[in-house]
Amino acid sequence: MTKHHRSGICSVDYLWVDGNRYIARLKSKSRVLALPDVPDLVHFPAWTLDGSLTGQGDSEELILNPVRWYLNPLKAGRHYLVLCEVNDVTGYAHFGNHRSGLRLLLRTADIAAHQVWIGLSQQYSLLQISDLADGSVGRVQEECQEQSSLHALIADAHATACLEAGLHLHSWHLVPHLQLPVFQLGMRSDDDDCDPLKVSDDLWVARYLLEQLSSIHHQTVIYDHLATPASLSLSVSTLNTRDKSAGMAAMLRIIAVLEMLEVVDKTSREFKHQFFPSENFESGYTSRKAAFRIPSQVVLARRGHLVDQRPRAKADPYRLVQYLLGSLRVSDFSTDRRSESLSQIQVSI
Repeated sequence: MTKHHRSGICSVDYLWVDGNRYIARLKSKSRVLALPDVPDLVHFPAWTLDGSLTGQGDSEELILNPVRWYLNPLKAGRHYLVLCEVNDVTGYAHFGNHRSGLRLLLRTADIAAHQVWIGLSQQYSLLQISDLADGSVGRVQEECQEQSSLHALIADAHATACLEAGLHLHSWHLVPHLQLPVFQLGMRSDDDDCDPLKVSDDLWVARYLLEQLSSIHHQTVIYDHLATPASLSLSVSTLNTRDKSAGMAAMLRIIAVLEMLEVVDKTSREFKHQFFPSENFESGYTSRKAAFRIPSQVVLARRGHLVDQRPRAKADPYRLVQYLLGSLRVSDFSTDRRSESLSQIQVSI
């Protein structure tokens, strides 16, 4: 029997996004499977879920449908993490399955033509579990400064785990002064093909690994605390923004559409209030405080990517990327057609 076909007993953690509409979290449950040394996705069977336990229905049986697997770096030996979409028993996507919406959107001809690549920069805070009862602003800031060495240790361990799991990690560091840890996934350069669905999947798995590693050190991960306002910056590059002759103009058109979209799109006000706290829509070539930033190296090259710095750290990447992709549907139109089309745009979030 060849190595590829030899089966072994492995533990598999099934991961999925719960039904919390305000701060979605990953849930998990584990099982034992006999798997070949080099498994394919088909080797991980679907599994049932009681939706009432995760805010996804009242005593409703749902199906966990595996969509991507990773090596589990937190367990010695050959074990796996399996990211799942949540479907109903008929096979249709559950109402909270935003990954399905992003997957279908990326397959549409007009979006696929843009050849979108993305990067995600996740900030977060770490707090000692015993100190959670004292949630004052001063206490949280003091805790972040006192524990900076431990936070750096956790950040390094998390980066190693991400690499071992096969995530597309770009970098990691602590933000000076606030001592906010941050890690970046996706584009390692402006020529790095990063599928938006893969990077969004990787972010959810990276969050899971971070929370597991932090708990070992009696720390809990906080994504959105008033004392340490963190963000989830989204870098985006398209076929047009990567063009050597017209890249800068394409980036400015995308920014203009996003600014106009805020005015005319009333269907997603609740979503934007949760994920885009700032009313500042200023754009800047290098400003770290602007809502939209074009990095200095991109300005020099006149091609590359732009950065949306508005999103809160707790944002669901599937919904966030869908929102951004909606602007690409009209970013290549003339000014007159752009205004007309913005009034008709439907952003599926």
